[in-house]
Amino acid sequence: MSNSFTNLSILDCNRQSSEQSKSNNNQNPALWSNKLGTGVKLNVGDQVEVVSSFISEQGAGDDETIEFTGKSLDSNHTINFTDITNTEAYDPSVSPTGFAKVEFSASSQTIDLFDNKASISINYFKNANGENYFQLPRKYLAYKGDTGLPGSVNASGSHNLWFAQEDSVSSGNASYSKGGLPFHQVPYFTTTDQKLYYVDADYLFLSGAVYDDFTENKATSQFYKLRNDNSRYMIYVAKTNYYVGDDITSQPTNTTPADYWVNELSQREFIRYSERIDLEVNSGFNSALNVANDLTNQLNKTGEVQSIEYPYNDERAEPYFYPSKRITTYLESPTYKTFTSTSASFMTDVDYFNFNASHTDETPSQSVVDYINTTNYIGIKRPELYDKGILLANGLKDSLGNLLPLPSLTHNYDAGDTLIRTNIGWREDNLELLKALFDEEAKYPELFTNKYNEYGQQAFDGVGTSVDNSRFLHINSRAYYTGTTGLGQLGTDDINGPGSYKDFSTDNFISLPLFIFFDKARDNLAQGGNDNTDLYYGFAQRDSTNKHLMSFYVGANASHCPPPDAYLQYNNNKPAGTAISSGTILGWDTHFTAYSTCAISLLDGWIDETWNGGDKSQPYWKVGINSVWDSGTSVVAPNASSSQARSPFNQINYIRKSYLGANSPKIEYNASSNRFSLSQLHTPEYSGNIANSGGTNASFAIPLNPNAIQKVFKINKRSNCFSWTTALVPFTAIDSESASGTDKFTLELPNINLDIWKIFDSQSGIIINDFGFSENNWDIGLWGILGFSYPQFNSTRTSENIITERLTERNNNLLPYAFTNALVSASDTIDFCVNGWGSPMYNAMLPMTFIWNGEGQTSASNIQGARQGYLVEAPPPITKEQQSVELVATNLPRRMTKPYYCIRSDIMSDSYFLGGQDSGQALPVVAIVNKIDGYGDFYFGEQSGFTFTNTRERMLTNITTSIHYPDQTFANVNLDSAVVYKITKNQPAVSNVVEELLQEMKGKEKKDFLQKL
Repeated sequence: MSNSFTNLSILDCNRQSSEQSKSNNNQNPALWSNKLGTGVKLNVGDQVEVVSSFISEQGAGDDETIEFTGKSLDSNHTINFTDITNTEAYDPSVSPTGFAKVEFSASSQTIDLFDNKASISINYFKNANGENYFQLPRKYLAYKGDTGLPGSVNASGSHNLWFAQEDSVSSGNASYSKGGLPFHQVPYFTTTDQKLYYVDADYLFLSGAVYDDFTENKATSQFYKLRNDNSRYMIYVAKTNYYVGDDITSQPTNTTPADYWVNELSQREFIRYSERIDLEVNSGFNSALNVANDLTNQLNKTGEVQSIEYPYNDERAEPYFYPSKRITTYLESPTYKTFTSTSASFMTDVDYFNFNASHTDETPSQSVVDYINTTNYIGIKRPELYDKGILLANGLKDSLGNLLPLPSLTHNYDAGDTLIRTNIGWREDNLELLKALFDEEAKYPELFTNKYNEYGQQAFDGVGTSVDNSRFLHINSRAYYTGTTGLGQLGTDDINGPGSYKDFSTDNFISLPLFIFFDKARDNLAQGGNDNTDLYYGFAQRDSTNKHLMSFYVGANASHCPPPDAYLQYNNNKPAGTAISSGTILGWDTHFTAYSTCAISLLDGWIDETWNGGDKSQPYWKVGINSVWDSGTSVVAPNASSSQARSPFNQINYIRKSYLGANSPKIEYNASSNRFSLSQLHTPEYSGNIANSGGTNASFAIPLNPNAIQKVFKINKRSNCFSWTTALVPFTAIDSESASGTDKFTLELPNINLDIWKIFDSQSGIIINDFGFSENNWDIGLWGILGFSYPQFNSTRTSENIITERLTERNNNLLPYAFTNALVSASDTIDFCVNGWGSPMYNAMLPMTFIWNGEGQTSASNIQGARQGYLVEAPPPITKEQQSVELVATNLPRRMTKPYYCIRSDIMSDSYFLGGQDSGQALPVVAIVNKIDGYGDFYFGEQSGFTFTNTRERMLTNITTSIHYPDQTFANVNLDSAVVYKITKNQPAVSNVVEELLQEMKGKEKKDFLQKL
């Protein structure tokens, strides 16, 4: 008789005692092998199972952590950015970039995706906040005249660039009509008919009647300028930039070619500037707060301190210039960088005169090169419309498929005609280009209001043009330049004068908007086009006599939108014309003056003189902080030599830079709402100081603002008069004496160029245009794990969510890209009712503009920068601390992306587990550890429930164990994991040794044994 008993073997396979750990091979903590001493024999029928497992992963078991595997998502994404090629280092006093040539090109890279990484693409924008830009186009920034002073009108203190008004003698109107402004600014036919064809939301009308006690500073006419209303302008860059003129003695290898000398600056080739930023969080379990802080720190990572130096020059005396002199220092981050900007000294009337000169195959001088380079970086208010317009201007074809650079009318348009007949080919590619453009136009309803002309006052039976009934192209206001000579181009920058390739000062050649009928009901119908009832895509009709050409329906009377009478009267034989002549060019005008196009260029803000409201010049030595010391006896040079000793050099040549971007972007986690958010993608307005804060003299001191660093938004913003720009000339006196009865007060006045009752909250910022994931892989990528949804930043663009709009709670969750501004809500309005000095009253009144009767005034203003002949208007300064709009994730973060681990082992020779990426593979998985039971950086697995029976005899001398995610990729674990195996053997219990031996013997062996016994 015999029985059996159970024999157990417990095998501890610990990563710390593995062969890999002993050899310091920790490259893959999820894989290890353990020796088993003399070995363990597995017999047939032995049972194997995992009794305990300990998976070590930092953060395991913490409810506030988020899991990132760090594994490939087996997909990729193409990211777009701008590639920069710098060629040939060169003197930084000539080239602000330090190179003779810099090229920019649109580039892309296909990137493998991981759940803990993201490569984002950003654009930059500049706000029209009255600082560090000037409006385009313009002839020049500073008028030298006879003084020859760089960047200064007159250094004697009688007048200077801060107070020289546009179109004044001080601004050069005696030499050039309208001074530095374009000749005509906006399209019109006569200055008296008050029929103006411009966008009211874009341009500010200035009467020119502004007070100055020097007649030379006063404007002599009325004019228009682009509004300073805090609008965002997307940054573009010229593709090719040369920096060395042909009159520089030391010529680089990459000399500036003749074709760099363009006739008009708007006709340079610009591309939207973008950068790529790579982000990554640690794989494994991370606390939500650490993830937010880590990403924020990467966006704000500060580079090395960079300095600009003046190079050694033998003529400079010690100790100031030997061996070199540091001029300035700057720092940059991935989202806040310095951009090459221009200075008033490089865009003077002299530079304009040189640029304006007629030239054929001539290489440009340094003056001309510097002038051209004032537009190396520009800002565009409606970037998508600009881009689609460029595509149309360069892509239309005739009926045979040849490029059509100058589309035009094929027949006269006479009063009563219903069609504008063109030589644009009836082709699918042309129709698609036009549809893309017209779809984009619909996103800007302000382009259709036409407040000051017949389109808005008479069209569609007085209803006026709108996005629901019309679209527009551009058309030349004149058929001919002179006589029967055609213009040869559509529109103009309106700054080329006598001596240039064309003189546009003689007439207003700015293009006009040509509105056409649009049938909204047929917007997406790619069919028809036979008459005005079945317009192809709602706008196109085949020509009545040539079906291969395209016409546009305008209607014969005010029930639709025929061109205004003036379009016919001035097109030819002005003002008695009767038709828009055949051959008149139309299409899309790419000039800076074109209807709907608003452009600015970057400016460093420095000029030779500082602002001073009383004397109009500040005696830093004699004539300015960057100018040469004068020989006046009252001035002594710092080196104790005479005042004729050399002064510090003009630093402006070297510091032609200004900052753009977001200076403190944030990715935050709110523990209360359990959501992530993006914020501060803009650099805010600050409370700041005025230009002479902290200054003292014998009679007064200007106090510092104790809250200068406070982030604020402003309504009726005041200029601090520190950053100079033509956008704000003439600058206003900061403190003006005013009176109420016999009591006298000082009053801070607004600059007449700054839009009133508008929110100013941002200087510049970034737009995240691509988060690095497509819709197919968004949810398993970084942003999806954090809870952001794909539609949050990839929604269809509408008139309510593009960069011309402010973000509010109304529109901040369905954006086509990510950007921010200050959060302004109804609760803030309690601070809006303030007195004339900005002190809040905290009541229910609506704020209003104050009218002041200042000291010594009757009906005429005597306040610097205020309108002459009127009492002082002072909309009160409203300043309130700002918080950024938060782009809050719509979903909760995904705490765990892989809910369990698979333990694989070679302890079994056969595979019984079916799974893996293909869901049907036989895998050597011996246990599953779910992530429910976690504590202290470990997940614990109890007896797995999987018991395996060994089917063949084997000797185990080591066991290899590995930890995997459900897709069978190695898990991201630490070095402390362990798995405990149990081997169960059934052993027979021996009671009669002889009997047991006989049972084991067979045949002859048993017979022999018994005989011997």
